[in-house]
Amino acid sequence: MPNLKFTRKSIVIIAGLILVIFLINSIVSSKITNKISEILLKNDSKYYTAQIESTQFKLIRGSLYLNNITLIPKEVALDSLIKNDLKKQALDSVSISSVGFNGISFIDLLFSDKINVSNLEINGLHVKNFKNDEIKKISKEKKALNLDSIYIKKLKGFRINKIKVNDFIYESVNVNSNETTFKNEPLSFESSGFKLEEQDSHVFKLLPVKDSFEIEKIELNVNTIKYDILVDKLGFNFNKNLITINKLSLKPQIPKRKLALSYTFSKDVFDVELDALNIYNFRLDKLLNKEGIFIDSLAISGLDMELYKDKRRPFNEDKNKSLPHISLQNMKTPLEVKKVKIANSEVLIEEHTVNRDTIMILSFDKVNASILNITSVNREHPMSLELDARLMKKAPLKINADFSLKNQGFNFNGNLGTAKLKLFDSALFPAIGLKVLNGNLDSMTFVASANNHESNGSMTMLYHNLEATVFKAGTFEKNKFLSWSVNSVIKKSNPNKKGKTRVSVMSFKRDTYKGLGNYIWKTLLSGITNSMAPGGKQVKSSRH
Repeated sequence: MPNLKFTRKSIVIIAGLILVIFLINSIVSSKITNKISEILLKNDSKYYTAQIESTQFKLIRGSLYLNNITLIPKEVALDSLIKNDLKKQALDSVSISSVGFNGISFIDLLFSDKINVSNLEINGLHVKNFKNDEIKKISKEKKALNLDSIYIKKLKGFRINKIKVNDFIYESVNVNSNETTFKNEPLSFESSGFKLEEQDSHVFKLLPVKDSFEIEKIELNVNTIKYDILVDKLGFNFNKNLITINKLSLKPQIPKRKLALSYTFSKDVFDVELDALNIYNFRLDKLLNKEGIFIDSLAISGLDMELYKDKRRPFNEDKNKSLPHISLQNMKTPLEVKKVKIANSEVLIEEHTVNRDTIMILSFDKVNASILNITSVNREHPMSLELDARLMKKAPLKINADFSLKNQGFNFNGNLGTAKLKLFDSALFPAIGLKVLNGNLDSMTFVASANNHESNGSMTMLYHNLEATVFKAGTFEKNKFLSWSVNSVIKKSNPNKKGKTRVSVMSFKRDTYKGLGNYIWKTLLSGITNSMAPGGKQVKSSRH
């Protein structure tokens, strides 16, 4: 009988423990559901509704699962956003299939007032941003977010060792047109976690669990713009404030010519790869505090960039394309990148021209460049560019430029080294119909000043033994008169037989719906044309 009594008592105790654990699980689950709903709606209950379908708290396993979490804008709030009646520029809809906290240490929580979690797993996170582009950015008082001084009551520490995110989707919707402007295919990644380390009584500092974290094999399929973004490895070293990106690529999902033809207006198609991008001293604290983007330097190596444009598509002449230094002057968000260094890179530019239905090709390799003072903050000094490269994989090219950050003006100068003139056929023939048969470029130097509307300068193009044919615009028919002029009227060399050197005028009135690259190219092209064509404008020599 004693054994039977002991068995009955054991069963009663076990059943009681199970009941207590069940009650604890149920009570804690209910309280967590209510608390999280309260947090989600804090200060925004008039705009949103929040819901958690179910919460599962497992005391023995040390786990907590939240299922089907939603934070959805109210219909009245969306209507107000569309009508410009809302004191916001955008609303977000957030849905999460599940959030799981695994390996929760209740001993630490009970005896040390610390929360330690082995891993956090977030599944099916979908963020949908509804934005009214017609509303100007609403300025609000910035709330300081000091990651070195976070105040939390009744807690002495918090730590999550590992974070895993599955099927993350971000979508942006223009509420005016109901058009999805951005949406990526589901993205999954893992990273090391973070911790709150107590600095003073209830004052904590946010720190990474490890000195650095890495995310590998990132793939973003952005079907709305028909591009794929691939990253082999993304790393962030917290001690050094260093971001490293290895093997980044931006690839069109369909052939570049087909993509270019799908656009309403003429637009660049990009195909980009780079070996490494290092971002030094990235001020994450300033970004989180909404103070702006501040970076000491960017180092880009092994960039391979191809640009293709179909100029048979019409240009959007109503669009004013701002030059980079003017964009910086008009920028609302503070930005400062002290230096950008580009090493061992290549650029290929292809344009399908209208007049001759041919492809204009400009290629640059062995590109090494530095750009200083990219800023909307410190405007005392200009933004400057120094570039060394080879044009068409043969001719050494140097370009220097200074861009004022106080007005619209900028200056550029440079030189091009020795090469066969025929080397530039793939650029000159589609652009001006000039087919070089023979000749040698000895050197080219140029200098120009420009503003948002026009450029002026001079070019000294030294060459000898020029022979060329000119074709009529829109056809492959030779223009016999101009061909004769090129070979007979203009001297075949500069300087001429008497040793006199012609210095040609460079000038161009900018098409404001086109960018900086086109502006500089057309300015240089004017100097080339004036150097080689009959009646080309020359810089008048000073008489003493």
